[in-house]
Formats: sequence, structure tokens, C-alpha cells
Amino acid sequence: DRGASTLASLGQRLVWAAPVAAVLDAIENVALLQVLGGSIDQPWPGIAFGFASGKFVLLAVVVVYLLVAMVVLFRRTPAPESAT
Repeated sequence: DRGASTLASLGQRLVWAAPVAAVLDAIENVALLQVLGGSIDQPWPGIAFGFASGKFVLLAVVVVYLLVAMVVLFRRTPAPESAT
């Protein structure tokens, strides 16, 4: 069960990803509102791009973690025995 405990430990470290992604998203939104308001010159488009990129990197890390965790979970779960 070393893999499961490693995943659990990693999951505890990834808990911070959601609030950080929310902050990144809020900053991206502020930058996009500036662009929509007419400030199309730098730094606003770059700020929006940078913070959106960080948000999506975090999302990708969490999705990969969830997929790996599902594979580990399904490999550990024994198939139910059929009643005959």
C-alpha cells in the first residue's frame, strides 16, 4: 500500500492548488477587465496570459493526480466474487 500512502501524501500537498488557482483566476479577470476597458497595451494582456497559464498548469497537475489516483484505487480494489 506504499503507492496509496504516497498518493495520500501528495494529495495533502495539492490541497493548496484550489485556493491558489482561484487567486490566479481573480487576477486574470482583473487584467481582462482592463483589456476590455480599452487598456490593450502591455502589461494587462501579459498579466492575463501569465496568470491564466499558472491557473491551467495547476489544473493540469490536479487532473493528472486524479487520474493516477483512480488507476491506483481501481487496481487495489478486488473484483467482487460471484455468488453461485
